[in-house]
Amino acid sequence: YDANGNVILYLDYRVDAYTNSVEDIYKYVYTYDANNNNISEIEFEWDDATGTWLERYKIESEFNSNKMITETVNFYWSNSQWSGGETTEYTYDAYDLLLDKTTTTSFGLITSVETYTYDANGNNISNITTGYNGTELYNVRKEEYAYDVNGYQTLSEEFSWNTQSNMWVLTYKKETEYDLQGNPTEVVYTNWDISTSTVIYNTKNIFTYDL
Repeated sequence: YDANGNVILYLDYRVDAYTNSVEDIYKYVYTYDANNNNISEIEFEWDDATGTWLERYKIESEFNSNKMITETVNFYWSNSQWSGGETTEYTYDAYDLLLDKTTTTSFGLITSVETYTYDANGNNISNITTGYNGTELYNVRKEEYAYDVNGYQTLSEEFSWNTQSNMWVLTYKKETEYDLQGNPTEVVYTNWDISTSTVIYNTKNIFTYDL
């Protein structure tokens, strides 16, 4: 950790079952700006042949004055240099609620756009993911949420876009009930087969609590 309590180095090890020796696997190095925002993360992999750490991936991030992330750039190590540069940009409303997230290639071509909407209480009620085929955006996935008067999430649904019917098709649903203390008492999960619109998985979990 650094003087501000931020993680600056994380090492991942494994134990050899035959020799009981500790072996290096991955190393992660983090850097921060003056506001303690994580602006860089580099992943290394241990190479037994050379006995050194080799670069694998890097993520660079930018933040606004409210410490909200505004941009991430992803790189991978290739031919002794960082390559790639896929960029994701984030925009927010006046209350720092995420409105959209746009990902582009290193050449500036859009690959996906995610948009978010909220209710009057600031609860996220829908997320829509669209792809880009070079000329226009197309629907990929949608998520919708509902809440009770206490702000507890009671419904979570996921939809996939059916290109034949040009409609959203429900694929997953989670329904939750709560007690007066806000503890979940019942959770029901349901999955559908997109091609046949039939339920392929359905389960219910019931929770009880002591006083």
